[in-house]
Amino acid sequence: MKQKQSLFSKGVYLESKIEEDIQNIEKYYAEKGFIESKVSNVEKEITSDDDGNKTNLILTYHIEEGKQYVYDGMIFDGNIIFTDEELYDEIRMNEGDILNKNKT
Repeated sequence: MKQKQSLFSKGVYLESKIEEDIQNIEKYYAEKGFIESKVSNVEKEITSDDDGNKTNLILTYHIEEGKQYVYDGMIFDGNIIFTDEELYDEIRMNEGDILNKNKT
């Protein structure tokens, strides 16, 4: 069985990975139609277990989703070399699809 890939991975905390996480989150949201989404803040909280043997870091990503966009079609004007039909055949989305920033 194929395991679903996560946005994040377990392991040692690296401050340099925070920016990569932010980019992955924003890319994920953009693929779901939230093309204006952004991570506005990342909070870091250090906790310990009851025995004080294990220290944990909790990262909280604050996300501003914005509106979800839907593809509403395209109109071509002034095309001479290619017909409208030829150009429409190159579009990878259908009207009513959730706008995926990576497909446009």
